[in-house]
Amino acid sequence: MKNKKYVKPNENPNIVGNIAIIFTSIIMILLGLVLIMCQQVKMVYFCYGAGGCLLLWGIWLISRYFLRREFQQTTNYGFSFGVLLVILGAVSLIRSKEIAATIPNYMGLMVLAMGVVMLQNTVQLKNLEGKTWVLSLIFSMSACFASLMILLDLWKVMSKWPIALYSTLVATGVLSLLSLVFVAIRTSKYHKEVARDLDRHIEEGEEWFDGLKSTNNSTKDNSVNDNADTDEYVENISADESEDSNSDMFEE
Repeated sequence: MKNKKYVKPNENPNIVGNIAIIFTSIIMILLGLVLIMCQQVKMVYFCYGAGGCLLLWGIWLISRYFLRREFQQTTNYGFSFGVLLVILGAVSLIRSKEIAATIPNYMGLMVLAMGVVMLQNTVQLKNLEGKTWVLSLIFSMSACFASLMILLDLWKVMSKWPIALYSTLVATGVLSLLSLVFVAIRTSKYHKEVARDLDRHIEEGEEWFDGLKSTNNSTKDNSVNDNADTDEYVENISADESEDSNSDMFEE
């Protein structure tokens, strides 16, 4: 594993953003499936349903912001997002008939938004050395291309075959969920790998210090032994010199 600058995981992740992606993906899947099976259903009913869901979701986010004291966090915008959803939900309920006439454009924008989200997931996977980043890139490019076909009505595919539009919604919702799962799995593994490498480096450092300490103690013991041998040698020489001087005195 290459050397990396470790960043501690955020204890308060962007839950609102993740919930928004999951919620939007599920809505796209359900909406596409219902339209495929019941093509005679009027779009205005979906505008009522979508408006009601947005309104309730916005109220929940605003309530959550105060109940969980999310205002104590620097980068939490759950309140702002909740207010925006309440406004969009109210507008969808009030102007549902007008919105229903242009619903394919809104579907195209949803597909484009999910394509951009999957592109960010691709960048994240690439930086975390995840092997699935290629798949996420294919998902992203496919969604972006499909959104252009819807918004610009290229080759009149979406207008001639509405089922292609509905199938695109389902496919984009499924792919966006898969891309999010790829990121979640790789992020978890990445932090485990980094933590394991950090523990290994700490153990190697402790072993190195233990070895250095043992070397110093061994050197110190050898030095003490050498000093003792030197003192004994000096004492033996002094004793020999004393004996020689005594013998000289007796001879005189």
